[in-house]
Amino acid sequence: PRTPKEEASFDHLLRETRRLFVPKHRTVEIAVNPARPLPRDWTVNVDAVHVMSYDNGLRHATYAQAEVDVATMAKQGVPLKKLLLGLPFYGRSMTNRGHTKTYAEIKSLFRPKQDQDEAGGFYFNGPDTLAKKVKLAKKRGLAGVMIWEIGQDAKGKDSLLSTLRAHAKNP
Repeated sequence: PRTPKEEASFDHLLRETRRLFVPKHRTVEIAVNPARPLPRDWTVNVDAVHVMSYDNGLRHATYAQAEVDVATMAKQGVPLKKLLLGLPFYGRSMTNRGHTKTYAEIKSLFRPKQDQDEAGGFYFNGPDTLAKKVKLAKKRGLAGVMIWEIGQDAKGKDSLLSTLRAHAKNP
C-alpha cells in the first residue's frame, strides 16, 4: 500500500482474511520489506511476517543487513515469534541491479566456495552465510526462516536447502 486509502484497504483485507481463515485453521502471513514501516495493527491480524531481508544495496543480502532488518521489525512492535527471516537463493549483480542469477547458475558458472558470497560480479548468500543467518534466527527467537525462491537452488551436494536443514537441526 502506498497511500492512506490503500493502507486502510489492506488493513480491512487482513481483518477479513483472518475472520474467514481462523475457523478453518488456516494462517494469515505477509511478506514485507523491512525498510517500510509496518503498522502495528497489521501484526495483530497475521500469524507470520516474512521479512524480505534481500534486495538491499550493492551487496543485497548481507548478514549485517539481516541483523538490522530483524532489529527494525522488533522496534516496530512485530513479535519476534512471528518473524521469519528471508533468505535469497539467488544473486544480484553488483553493477546492474536488474540482473540476477539463480544460485544454481552461480554455482555452475563460477564454482564459489562455501564461505564465498561474491562471484562473477554477483552477490549472493553462500552456505556459510546462510548457516549464520539460521543461527541468528534461532538466537533471536524468530519463528524461522523463509526462502526466496527454492526453485533457484543448486542440486545435490551444492544444495543450499541441505545446508539449511543441517543447521536447523543442529545448534
